[in-house]
Amino acid sequence: MSWNLFNRQNNRSHIFSPSDERDFERECRKMTLLEDNCKKVAKNTKKTISNLNQYGRSCEKLGSELVTELKDCPADDLPWLQEFENSMSKQDQLNQEKGNMIHQSVSEPLKKFSTIFPSYHQQLKQREKSLNEYGKVHGKLQKYEEREHTAANVVKAEATKREMQPLREEFEQKNRQLMREMPQLYETRLKYFQPSIEVLISSQIWFYKEMLSVLADSQLSNIQVVSDDDDEIQSQVNSLLQDVRKLSITSDE
Repeated sequence: MSWNLFNRQNNRSHIFSPSDERDFERECRKMTLLEDNCKKVAKNTKKTISNLNQYGRSCEKLGSELVTELKDCPADDLPWLQEFENSMSKQDQLNQEKGNMIHQSVSEPLKKFSTIFPSYHQQLKQREKSLNEYGKVHGKLQKYEEREHTAANVVKAEATKREMQPLREEFEQKNRQLMREMPQLYETRLKYFQPSIEVLISSQIWFYKEMLSVLADSQLSNIQVVSDDDDEIQSQVNSLLQDVRKLSITSDE
């Protein structure tokens, strides 16, 4: 919904000063920006959770398929392969847990916060309706005042003024309420989302700490397998280094 609810083609200068109009438009722009950003965060959060789940499933599938593919490998390698499969499975579990944390700490609070916008738009519509009703009666009053000041016209003008008074009061009440609530709501966004940000950061720290632990455990379990071939590997590395030194681009000349 457009934030500019003032129809400048109609004469409403009797209701708003230019500064009041600018203030209202400014607050509406801020609310529109807030709503748009909430939608973007919700979309990106949903995409992040989906990507995490896909990544976790891919890890588990990789471990399972590798073990199946190498099922005929030497018996000495089976413990290493099994450990690799377990570490991939644990990564899948960690990704799912991280996705659940993001959902609970970001998606759910954001969804709850966003329920205010339908009510906000409804209040804007009610305010605009009230403004239009008041404007119509005010226009009728102007016509009576522009006519000849006969007794009949004066009576009609006075009756129109009485009709207009409650309409003006209703509009002013709705306008004051919006002008009070819009800035308050916009300012409370930081306080509302601060816990979500803190939990999100904590979940990131927890996730990578656990992931490093899983990979470290897997590496430690495979040290013996690597060390058996350590001399051969070191020999290959030394040979490669010798070849590199012979290249012209490494020459000291």
